[in-house]
Amino acid sequence: MNKEDLKNGKARRLSFGKKIATVAAATIGSFLIGSAVGFLLITGHYDHWGTAVSRFSTGYWVSPSAAVEDGVVYVGSVDDHLYAVDALTGQEKWRFRTGSWVLSSPSVVDNIVYVGSVDNNLYAVDAQTGEMKWRFNTRDAIFSSPTVADGVVYIGSDDDQLYAVDAYTGQEKWRFKTGDDADASPAVVDGVVYFGGDDHHLYAADIVTGKEKWRFKTNGNVNSSPAAADGVVYFGSCDDTFYAVDAKTGEEKWRFKTGGDVDSSPTVADGVVYIGSWDKNLYALDARTGGVKWQFKTGGIVDSSPTVVGGTVYVGSNDDYLYAVDARTGEEKWRFKTGNDVDSSPAVGNGMVYVWSWDNNFYAVDEMTGQEKWRLKTGSTAESAPIMADGVVYAGSNDNTHVVR
Repeated sequence: MNKEDLKNGKARRLSFGKKIATVAAATIGSFLIGSAVGFLLITGHYDHWGTAVSRFSTGYWVSPSAAVEDGVVYVGSVDDHLYAVDALTGQEKWRFRTGSWVLSSPSVVDNIVYVGSVDNNLYAVDAQTGEMKWRFNTRDAIFSSPTVADGVVYIGSDDDQLYAVDAYTGQEKWRFKTGDDADASPAVVDGVVYFGGDDHHLYAADIVTGKEKWRFKTNGNVNSSPAAADGVVYFGSCDDTFYAVDAKTGEEKWRFKTGGDVDSSPTVADGVVYIGSWDKNLYALDARTGGVKWQFKTGGIVDSSPTVVGGTVYVGSNDDYLYAVDARTGEEKWRFKTGNDVDSSPAVGNGMVYVWSWDNNFYAVDEMTGQEKWRLKTGSTAESAPIMADGVVYAGSNDNTHVVR
């Protein structure tokens, strides 16, 4: 699998939006990051800013986002492994072998790491030891990232099913049949799980019974993770349209037509929905009416999911730039030039913005000025969004994993 495979294939299309219903991650002080190479950089040599960094090598691509808990970063790799790496030293704590690529981003809850694999299995692994607690077999590859809520793991599979699995025993609680691959990561809000798939629908199902509450049809694949706020579910589709539907009934409240696919996941803040599109624009839409408050034109596809912090929207573009845009006016505050596409969704913390680029680097940029603070060189490209916890930034890469402090 090379760069073009990643850029044009399923792994690339699914990685951007699926965890960013984890924009929630920003609110809990956590970020996720991804790249496409094979090592984790943290301590050991010095970059041109004098910042001590090092690398942990897995020897192959790491595509999914990483997760961190209690000073340990967990990330999957295309070398078929899930890794646990010390967040401060970059030393490997353990590795867990699956039967194929790990393109699903892990979730860590109650000292258990949950992750899917292209070998068709959902795994639960002890976060301390790396020992498998259980595995749950589906009938096809898992690209979806697990969502864990109230002792249940929700995950989609390319066998066209969304599964609810007991988080502690691995026993199936229910499954929900869709009409095609269920790759987008689910969102769980107020007793309902919302998820999309390649059959062009967004679904709402009861989290206890798995019974369908409603479905909403679009004219394209629904790859991005939905966001729910104030009784409304927001999501994009590859039919060039962004939708707002009633969370209880599935009735359309409004739609907004863009000039290209909407793969990135929305961010909702202060009554405004921020979305990117393949038409090269970042949009700010009134969450109630769908009216355009402003649009910001970049020079490339916007697959990156926007992050909103402190009145600023941070977003990447395939024109090689990371942008900071005023959330109220849409005026550019600054832009930062990388060497290639920026599909990764940015994470903000410690006064810095963290983002991956297809130039094989992971960047830390000053939140206020856009000046580079440091960069970590990886061996390949990045796809997913960063996550941060306890002042530590964690990343997955297709060269295998990255952590920085």
